[in-house]
Amino acid sequence: MKSLILEDDQQIDISINEKIILDFLYRWIRPIRVGDLKDYLNVKHSTLNSQLQNLEEKQLIRWKRYGSVELTEKGKKYSSHLTRHHRILELFLVETLSISISEAHEISTEITPVASCKFIQHIVQRFGEQEKCPCGNEIPKIEGKCSIGGV
Repeated sequence: MKSLILEDDQQIDISINEKIILDFLYRWIRPIRVGDLKDYLNVKHSTLNSQLQNLEEKQLIRWKRYGSVELTEKGKKYSSHLTRHHRILELFLVETLSISISEAHEISTEITPVASCKFIQHIVQRFGEQEKCPCGNEIPKIEGKCSIGGV
């Protein structure tokens, strides 16, 4: 479990699998049916349902049983933060290790859930604030302090 500290100093513990779901929903943009989400993430329906229930209890998603799933405003803000981490990690991997863009994307997907804000801040200090990742996608800006736990 990693922690997210919100502006009101409320702490929310998030599992790596929950972070993966939030990241997918952020990139998907619109509501998605649970069955389709299960297929995209390649997880068992029962496993996904328990993770969605946890995210709903944390007020990060809206979930209609047998219906669709979508991010709440709180979920969108957190997911934007995760996307920022992912794209900065891509930058680091391409620029520092000369890894191809496609491989950097795959590796970033795997390590984003465990990358702390402190680690990401070190990368930003090294490369400066960048507007786009190596793929050409926008790197979201964050409001307030970076506060996701991890390595």
